[in-house]
Amino acid sequence: MIAWIGWHADSDLAGEVAEHLLLGGHRPARTEQRVAARVESSNSDGTVARAQALMLAHIEQPLPCRDIARRVGLSLRQLERRVKVKFRCSLLQHYRQIRMAKAHQLLQQTELSVTDVALSCGFSSPEYFCRLYRAFFSHDRRQSTSAPVLRLQMPQRIAKRRSASDDRNDS
Repeated sequence: MIAWIGWHADSDLAGEVAEHLLLGGHRPARTEQRVAARVESSNSDGTVARAQALMLAHIEQPLPCRDIARRVGLSLRQLERRVKVKFRCSLLQHYRQIRMAKAHQLLQQTELSVTDVALSCGFSSPEYFCRLYRAFFSHDRRQSTSAPVLRLQMPQRIAKRRSASDDRNDS
């Protein structure tokens, strides 16, 4: 589907849709399809991948970073260093990004209340969640559900198509 969007609309739009769906990007049509069980090996660090899998599995009830490190067999400091090298942020920041991405997806794709989303992503305080969400996405929920999330501006080809279709609908 992402490839179809790239062929018929715009490659940048396809990338943004893939990002919005938390696919991590889109692959060119000529490349091999990714196997779901394949561990990301760009850094050939399976420990970080296992830590990330633990974070993804524990979004609703986040684990303390020390527990994540213990479960993957590293000290907290070793895991923090590896995450910093791979993701260019701290372990806690990366975990928060994962949780915020899930919250963003829920706010965009469901009718859940902000409080329900906050709780389902491991935030005990909806007020703190709202402050963090605004800081993370630079706007609040009311704006994000009425506008495209990742698109700063529409490609000219699509804008022209939409305005032409709007003109036809008006007449």
